[in-house]
Formats: sequence, C-alpha cells, structure tokens
Amino acid sequence: MRKLFIFLVIFCHYYFLVACQGESSNAPTIQENIAGTYYKSLITKDGQERNYIVYVPSSINSREKLALLLVIHGTNQSGQVFYDNGLWNSKADQEGFIVVYPTALTYCHFDEGTQRTTTKWAAGDLGESDLQKGGLPLCVGETLRDDMLFFDGLIETLKSEYLVDEKRIYATGFSNGAQMASRLAAERSDIFAAITIHAGNLSEFIPPTLSPKPMSIIVSVGASDPLFLKKIGFNQPIAINPDVINIPGLKSLINPFLSISGLNSNYTYTERPYFGKKIGRFHFNSSNVNKENTLEFLLIESLQHNYTNILIDPYWEFLRTKKLQ
Repeated sequence: MRKLFIFLVIFCHYYFLVACQGESSNAPTIQENIAGTYYKSLITKDGQERNYIVYVPSSINSREKLALLLVIHGTNQSGQVFYDNGLWNSKADQEGFIVVYPTALTYCHFDEGTQRTTTKWAAGDLGESDLQKGGLPLCVGETLRDDMLFFDGLIETLKSEYLVDEKRIYATGFSNGAQMASRLAAERSDIFAAITIHAGNLSEFIPPTLSPKPMSIIVSVGASDPLFLKKIGFNQPIAINPDVINIPGLKSLINPFLSISGLNSNYTYTERPYFGKKIGRFHFNSSNVNKENTLEFLLIESLQHNYTNILIDPYWEFLRTKKLQ
C-alpha cells in the first residue's frame, strides 16, 4: 500500500507538471493596448539608451489594432515638451490612436559659427562640414549617433508591446524634427504610410531620390516664420496667393518632396479660412510612377515658427485616410 501511495504521488506530480508546462507553452500571448502614459527607454543596436513617451487614450478598444503616430520635436526641445502641450493627446482621445513622443540626443555643435549644446536629430545636416548646404559641424570629441537605427528599433519595440496597425504608422515633425520626419519619408517609406512636416525641409545631404514606396506628405510653413523667411531671403511675410509657388525658396523646399514622392509639378490651388487665418493649399497628385500618393503644401497666414493647434485637424484628416501599400 505504501508503494502504491508513493507511485500515485509521483505520477500526479509528473502529470500536473507536464500539464502546466503544456498549458504555458501553448497558451496564446494576450496583447492589449492599456490606456495610460508610459515613460520608456530602449537600447539601440549601437548601445545607446534612448527615451520616449507613449500615450494610449482611454477611448480605445484594448484588443483592437490602432494607428500609431510619432511626434518628433524640434531643436532644444524634447518629447516631454510636445507631450505637455497636449495637442496630439486630445486628438488621440477623440479619434483613438497611439501617440509616441521620442526625444533626441544632446550634441555640442556649431550653427553659423556659434557653438551650441542642444537636443538635435541626426536628420542630415548634423555632423556635416559644408556650411553652404546647411552643415552643422560637431564639437571636438562629439560622436554622431544613428537616429535611423533608433527609429527602426522604436517601431519594432512598439509593434511588440502594443497592438499596432502596421498599415497605419505615421510621423509628424516640427523644425529639426520636420527634417527628421522628412528623412523618414525619404528612407523608410516601407514603414510609414504618411508624414506631415512643419517648418522644416529635407536636408541637402539626403539624396532626393524616388522612395521605394512613395507616400503621401504634407509640408506646411508659416507665412511669417522668421527662420523660413531668412532662409529664402525675405524680410517680410509672404502674401498668400497662387503665384507664391514660383518663389525660388518655396520651389527649393517643395521640389525634393516631389522627387521622393514620384510626383510632377502640376497642382491645384485653393484657399480657406481656418482659426482666423488664411491657408493657401497647393495640392500635387499627378504621379510620374503610377501611384496614388499626394503632396500638399500649406502656407499659413501670419503663423510664426511654432507648432500650434491650427495644424492638428488638417494633419489628422490627411493622415487618417492613408494606409501603407
């Protein structure tokens, strides 16, 4: 009897051990989008720790795949700055998508001969010595990091931790962040479905060659943006009308995006009032490569060098309809 008891104990122990192991190994991993704000970091393949904030709105179905928007800040800012202004969080609450706020690294660099230490994206200009093309040389001892590697790792991490609709991954950027978003449009069109940029450009150090999967893009700028006006040699705000597209500085801004998008220079022009300002809209949709993507250039009356609520609704109405092909 004692031997039988021992046998039964051993058998039961073995049975439940195997059963539990089997249940654990075969059970599906349940992935959910849990509402909240999450402060996170990752280590890139080159060993650099990078920080970002994830905002998941409470308005979502936790088991539904959601669109994902990266909001890329400007020089001397951070993901926290754009998180705190709440513009995209409010829109995410209304529409139900995930917002991510990455933060750039801090570099000592030279800008027009002046030494600066600020957060800065490696969007093309940083670390380059050709000042005529907009180069921003680094200070002695500084090492340029690979931000494309960071964004690749960030997207993969987000897809592994959240239910993300891989056909609806977007980015928006401001100033130097707009430059970074422009580089993503040029070099990561297999990941992003559409991108919006404000007060920035594609760096002259990034070749404006046709993207493998041409995407839709909005490029916007304030008609009173002092940095942009200086860049194109203007000392007063730009008047909004159909002819401004012929200003050489505007052509230099738009043409690289037409090139990476596979679009020609044919456009339609419309105007509309919005938040008390007039917006001139140049719509390019004539493809050279038989695609259905578009480019919109928005010139916004009296807007300075800032990223404001006037951008949010037009940007989201544009982005929400775009899917990766």
